[in-house]
Amino acid sequence: MSNLSVILTYHWFDEIKSGRKTHEYRERSIYWANRLEGKHYDTITFQRGYVKNAEKMAFEVKSIAKKDGRCPHLPDVWDYWDIELGKRIDNFNK
Repeated sequence: MSNLSVILTYHWFDEIKSGRKTHEYRERSIYWANRLEGKHYDTITFQRGYVKNAEKMAFEVKSIAKKDGRCPHLPDVWDYWDIELGKRIDNFNK
């Protein structure tokens, strides 16, 4: 089972945690192409910021797709990756 790890700012972490945000978006840069292009991830783990003992949560990955056009949450980004989240599968801070 392969896992993608992503560090988020507090705002976006909290939006996903609350269930209001069900997709994670990333700019189609060389960095993200190297991490996502031609790869399969079963799960995605989010970390809340760059702090010691940061809160984490994991979700199933429903799909990862390249999208053209303006990104819903990144207004200056026109081509992006859309990572659709499935059900939450773990809470690391039990």
